[in-house]
This record gives sequence, structure tokens and C-alpha cells, in this order.
Amino acid sequence: MTRLPHSRRDYLLALGATGAVAGSGAIVLSSASSDDDDDETDADEPLTEADDNDDNADQKNKTDDHADHEETDGDDADAMDELELEAIGYRTTEAETGSTLDAAFRVHNHGKPDVTVEWSVTDGKRSGSVSVAAKDATSFWVRGLEDAKAAVTLSHDGTEIATKKVDSKTELDRKTKPKGERIEFIDCQTVRVVGDFEEVVIEASFDGDDFGNVRGPVGPVDGERTIHVSELESAPENSRLDAAEAFRDASNTIPGGGAIRVANPELVECGKELFDEPEDEEFIEFIDCQTVRIVGNFAEVRFEVVFNGEGIGNVMPFIGPVEGERTVSIDELEDAPTGSIILEAEAYREGTPTIAGFGELRETNPDSKQCQEEFFGEVIA
Repeated sequence: MTRLPHSRRDYLLALGATGAVAGSGAIVLSSASSDDDDDETDADEPLTEADDNDDNADQKNKTDDHADHEETDGDDADAMDELELEAIGYRTTEAETGSTLDAAFRVHNHGKPDVTVEWSVTDGKRSGSVSVAAKDATSFWVRGLEDAKAAVTLSHDGTEIATKKVDSKTELDRKTKPKGERIEFIDCQTVRVVGDFEEVVIEASFDGDDFGNVRGPVGPVDGERTIHVSELESAPENSRLDAAEAFRDASNTIPGGGAIRVANPELVECGKELFDEPEDEEFIEFIDCQTVRIVGNFAEVRFEVVFNGEGIGNVMPFIGPVEGERTVSIDELEDAPTGSIILEAEAYREGTPTIAGFGELRETNPDSKQCQEEFFGEVIA
């Protein structure tokens, strides 16, 4: 089902988003150009007062432009001075071909603007990027290193910021697990953790006034423990449990660094079950090729009908308002021959133009081709 963003609120939101982009602090650099000397100019001709004023104005503009360049360059330098690269530690991952080394790093952004920086391993074999919010820090993993002597370089727009070697003294959780250790999702809000871990961290999403997510520790596991999302203090009642991660070392709980991490395998289904979604209260449903059910309160509903009698044709009849729920068959649609099929239905709010594409909800027949083959013997639309 398509919910069409043509309400006043949607237009205001769209306008607000456009305004945010337009006002996102773009820096415009002005370039001062010097006039070429002209040998044919009469150098002995005296300057008038107006000419002298013009020359002074031009010189001021050049000075201002030069200051703009210096200010911009200074801003870029300041932004890079606010970025810091930290080596956190390492872990080894056991595989059939042997063990590999993963290294963790953290980028600190002490400045005010959000930034995206690039990182690369000094051996030139791997690279990536990471976004860091203002006054925040973001961790990332460099995987599959040959040894702990490798180093990572951080840069921004091609300018090198810092280079750090792998912290080979701080060992993080090993990516190995004794037989039987596991994390199992019991339902949308509950997991069972089996094993011995110093800390378990869970991630949850919620939908209240706004959609949001939280991540936090819920304590150790000694053998086996069942954990409900409500044990995460900052999680609202209707929160969905998105993932759980178990750590052997409670002092290093960076995302992805645990011994076991399991994501909710029924994430979408749990969202539908737990979150209040207004879209589910109003909908258009095709019951069969000639019947549609509309649920909601609408001022008008438009249909698109196609037929193949003495010739191929289509009509777009309206049925009037819907209050609560209404089921409409092809027999109720004006100018629609008996053997017609419904291709589309669109519902409109009060005061909305009843033009195709301007409605609040629009649904197309999911079995359109099969319906046409059944009624017409061929696909005609």
C-alpha cells in the first residue's frame, strides 16, 4: 500500500527538510583576480577622484576575499585539530585456515560539526570510512590483519590527521566460544544466553512520540540467564529487542567486539507486533479481481477499472465517502461493464483534489496480470 505524502503536515516536513539542506552551512569561496597589464594603456593620463575611489574599493574587495580564503583554510585546520584517533585493542579469530587478527580503533570528534573521515591500513590492502557526530566518538574494526605490527592512518578530505599502531597489549574478547555457548531469541522482547560472560549488552528500538533506539549493559551471565528488554533501564515498555551481545571482558564492550552477537531474526515481524503504526488502522485491500475493501474515514474513493468487451477500455468511477469500513464490488461502479476488473483504488481526505496520485492511500491490484488473463484471456493493461 502506498501512503501518499500530500497532507499539509507532509508538505511542511518536506519543506523543512529542503530548508535544512539549503541552510547547511555551505562555504562559498570568492576568488579575487588581478587585471593583466595592458601595454597600450596611457600611463600618463591622470586619475580622477572617482577612479581613485574605484581603485580603493577594488583593493578592499581583494583584501576581503583573501581574508575569506584564510578564514576557510583556518576552519578546515581547526576541524582536523578536533579529531583524534585512538587504538583500543585487538582480538584473534579462529578459522579453519588458522587465526586472524582484528584490531579496534576509535575516532573522537571534539568539534561542533559532524564529520566523515577515512581510514586506511598502512599496507594499502584495506580502507574504509566512519561518520562521527559532534562531540562524540565512534569505534570501528579493521579485520583480517596479518600481525599486530600494522598501523592505521586517519584522514579527512585527503589530508592525513593521525597514524596509530594496533594496540597489541590490550586483548579484547576472542571470537571463539566453547561448545554450547549461545544466544537464543525466545520472543520479540526476550533472549536466553547460555555460557559464562562478564557482561551482556542488548540493543532495543521503540516507537513512542518518536522512533528511537537504545543500547546498554544488563549484567553478567553465569551458566544460563533469560533476559527481558525491560531490564534495560532506558527502554520503554513497548521496546523491541533488536540484538544481544555477550562479552567475556566487561571493560571492553564496544559494538561487535563480543564473543557472541545475535540479531533478532524476526525484526520486521516484531516491529509490526509491538509498534503502533497508524498505517495499519487504515488500508485498502483487494479481496479478488472485482472486489475491494476500504478501511478508514475518507471523503472520496476513486477506482480504475479496465474491460475488454467490444473493445478495450477503462473508466475511473468514484463511490463517495467511506466511514469506518466499506466493501465495494464491480457491480457498484458506474459505467463499469460486468466483466471488468479493478486495477487500482485510491482514497482521498476531505478537501484534497480527487486527482490520481493526490490521495491519502493508493493500492494497486497485486494480481492484476492473473486477473486479466482469467477475464480477458490476455494482459491488456
